[in-house]
Amino acid sequence: MAKVNLKKVEITNYKGISKLSEEMDGNHFIFFGHNGAGKTSLMEVINRSALRIKPEDMANMPIKIGAKNAQTGIIYTVEKDGETTEILVDTVYRPSGAVMRIIDLKNNGELKPTMERLSQLIGESKDVSPLMDMDGKEQFKYLLKLLGGNVSADNFEREYKDKYTERRLINKSIATAQLELDKIQPPIEVMTDFRAKGTYVDKKELPSAPDKSELITKLSVGEKHNLQYDNAENGVKDIERQIAELQARLETGKKWLKDNPKVDVSGIKAEIAEFETTTQKDYEVKKAEIEQYNATVDSIVTYLQKKREFTAKEAEKEAIQKDMDILKANLQAAISGLKVEDFAPELKLFNEIDEEGNVSKQGLYYNIGDDNYLPFNRRQISYGKCIVALAKISSFINYGKLNMIHIPAWESLDDNSRSEIMDFAENNPDLNIQFAIEEVRQKPIGIKVIDSSNAKTKSNEDNEND
Repeated sequence: MAKVNLKKVEITNYKGISKLSEEMDGNHFIFFGHNGAGKTSLMEVINRSALRIKPEDMANMPIKIGAKNAQTGIIYTVEKDGETTEILVDTVYRPSGAVMRIIDLKNNGELKPTMERLSQLIGESKDVSPLMDMDGKEQFKYLLKLLGGNVSADNFEREYKDKYTERRLINKSIATAQLELDKIQPPIEVMTDFRAKGTYVDKKELPSAPDKSELITKLSVGEKHNLQYDNAENGVKDIERQIAELQARLETGKKWLKDNPKVDVSGIKAEIAEFETTTQKDYEVKKAEIEQYNATVDSIVTYLQKKREFTAKEAEKEAIQKDMDILKANLQAAISGLKVEDFAPELKLFNEIDEEGNVSKQGLYYNIGDDNYLPFNRRQISYGKCIVALAKISSFINYGKLNMIHIPAWESLDDNSRSEIMDFAENNPDLNIQFAIEEVRQKPIGIKVIDSSNAKTKSNEDNEND
């Protein structure tokens, strides 16, 4: 693997920095200055040249007020396969935009395409120092971003919450559907009878409605006949009173009476009464039974349809849950390559999420002994221990790349913590650690180089660059 180190920094008119030039030669260094002197700007320049931050994440116009343009030059040494190459990352900022060049100083040639060749030479190293100032959820997302996982933390959260919302809505729909099913569910004996008989009774099976019109006609004829009889009888009486004038008519009337005796309609009336009490009633009963049965069939068909819809909703819910499980599995796969305890035994990465997407334990935790863990941040773990743990993480993530670790607030560390940090770096030279130590001093921006071999300064503070 390659061994990449920061060799030299040169900055002119970048934000608040008028001029700064210092050679590190791969050593640790302290960059100092009062608040607002440009310490953050210095780290910004280094991080951009090392592809630790995207150009679009920086200020568009980082030119010092009053200057026409700004320029930064960062030199890296790259050792690979026994050969050492020096790479200059030169960036010029003008009001119209920034231009970055990658120059192979050994061959004095510009390398193109710029970003691609830069990534090939020094790798896209990651700055892990922000981890100790984050909460667990932020740490988890940041590590996932550093590792370039299969699912970004933001996407995971959004997709998981969407799925959870979708599942919550369908659960509500299922509950509503269950209430509707309970309201219309037929009794078990009705369902049993339905399954035995089948579906609707065909209308063809319904008998024809009985027709009493013939009887009504017969009654009408009989009553009409009787009326004629009465009229004839009256006529006879009239003829008898007028024998002389109506003799002929009387004879005819008598003959007609003889030939057309009176009809007995009592039987017909009895038949009609029987019809109304038996035949019609039987028809109405049969009709009501069939209508009731078909209504029952309707309710069962509706129930079965609702049941199918209910089953489909449950299947949809299972599919959503499966999607949520896949999302969680993908998230786990995205960080499966980072087993923190393998290279930093004092740390462990937790990602405990319940079925409803609520995080119960997430992020880095520090083992304080007997598998008792505290959240990993410098509010609960000593600053020195945090830096050493971060150095281990950085050495894993940035293996073969620029392994530069930013240490803010160096002045807050006691001597023991500083010694612990420096001793770790000196005792693990194979990790190729380079510390960028930030310290607030009441002085303009400056850099102090620390020789790791004897922990003494390489340059005199009196000659610090103003």
